[in-house]
Amino acid sequence: MKKIEQLDIDSNFCPNIWNQIYRHMQAPFFELAIKTRIFDLLDEPMSTQDLAAAMGFDTASTKPFLDVLLSMGLLELDGERYVNHPQVSLFFTSSSLLSQLDSYQTMLAMHRGIVDDLEDVLKNGGQKQRAALSGEQAMKDEAKWSRAARALLGGGLHQAQLLLPHIKALPEWDSFEKMMDLGGGPGAHCMVFVSQHPRMRGVVFDQKAVAAEARKIISEHGMDERITAQAGDYIEDSDLGVGYDFIWSCATLNFAKGRLAPVFAKIREALNPGGVFASFHPAVSRSGREAWQMVVGFAPYAMLGMDMQFYDDEIAQAMLAAGFQSVQSKDIASVHGLQRLDLARKAKA
Repeated sequence: MKKIEQLDIDSNFCPNIWNQIYRHMQAPFFELAIKTRIFDLLDEPMSTQDLAAAMGFDTASTKPFLDVLLSMGLLELDGERYVNHPQVSLFFTSSSLLSQLDSYQTMLAMHRGIVDDLEDVLKNGGQKQRAALSGEQAMKDEAKWSRAARALLGGGLHQAQLLLPHIKALPEWDSFEKMMDLGGGPGAHCMVFVSQHPRMRGVVFDQKAVAAEARKIISEHGMDERITAQAGDYIEDSDLGVGYDFIWSCATLNFAKGRLAPVFAKIREALNPGGVFASFHPAVSRSGREAWQMVVGFAPYAMLGMDMQFYDDEIAQAMLAAGFQSVQSKDIASVHGLQRLDLARKAKA
């Protein structure tokens, strides 16, 4: 006969698991909302019936759909009508400068292509999914690279403004004359940093098609007198030039994992004496639990043999090994969770 005994139960453990499951269930609702551009209509309050008619949705199904978005904090109620939370209008409507619709939609689609076939990945090593993803990542079509750069603009402008106080707090900030945004995509970080400095000029360094799109974006923002875009491959090119006081890299060194030593040597050579190299990248502790968002975000790619994740001390150690005089590191909250800011300084002489 089985005996019921009093067990040592953590009352929070199972509720925490269920909370994560329910949050996972919210994702398809959000994904459909940005796919259909529903938030474009909800800048002004709308009834369920009017919204359903405008979108071509079934009225009875629309209310529970909107209630999930309401529960996520994406919508608010005006009487019985639904309206965007102000931050949703800022980040998830087509007309906003900080719109991240394309970026989120692309990222969610890439993750879903792996996660929806998770059992197949585990059984067969993800060969099918890896082939599909590598074909998308190769993006030999320059138009795709241009669209990808453009899609990153809103998120980059948002992230750069969150990081700006940390960069302006650098003791060297006032002395900066020239910066490079390494693998800078649309040049969002470079534009924000340069716009907040009295005289610093910038160079956005990225591959040919991305640099071409960056030039258009820089011109659209009236900054082409202070910022240029340079085409190149920072991993494969022999050097990055010289004369920089500040080199910035954000979420690009993951593609150089395993090859940081030669890349950091080139960065060090490109800096003037006393120059600063800043890296802002996703990183996890070796226990893997403190920055769980980073673990989850990179796990699908790691399962396909594409290891692009860094431990929290990995970039800093590589900076010191490359000959930088000192490195300071701290964790900063980002859109996707905590990320690591590593600040390496080249010796003054």
